[in-house]
Amino acid sequence: MKQTCPNCNTVFDCQVENAAACWCHKLPAIAPIEAARCLCPACLKEQVQEQIEQFVADFKAGKRPNIAPDYKRPGRPVEGIDYYLENGMFVMTSWSHLKRGYCCGSGCRHCPYPKG
Repeated sequence: MKQTCPNCNTVFDCQVENAAACWCHKLPAIAPIEAARCLCPACLKEQVQEQIEQFVADFKAGKRPNIAPDYKRPGRPVEGIDYYLENGMFVMTSWSHLKRGYCCGSGCRHCPYPKG
């Protein structure tokens, strides 16, 4: 079904009838999304990234427990959410580390766990 994004007016395909097949299910459902307010892929990804940044900041500040492992899904990691590319190398994000559930002790750049 064709939808128009309320944020940017981009027309996109929405699979609201078959939600499990929708592209939006590749992103973590960390942000409350209004069912009647579908966003285009770019706007939804941006919203999810903002929610993840806030989640990570709150976790680092001790304001919330790590529930990121609950968002593990089978399939491939999502660029911009779980990793980004830098000089041809994969760089794992804080969200990816939180989904792992523990610090691996390798001194990762974006490790959100306390040093110690």
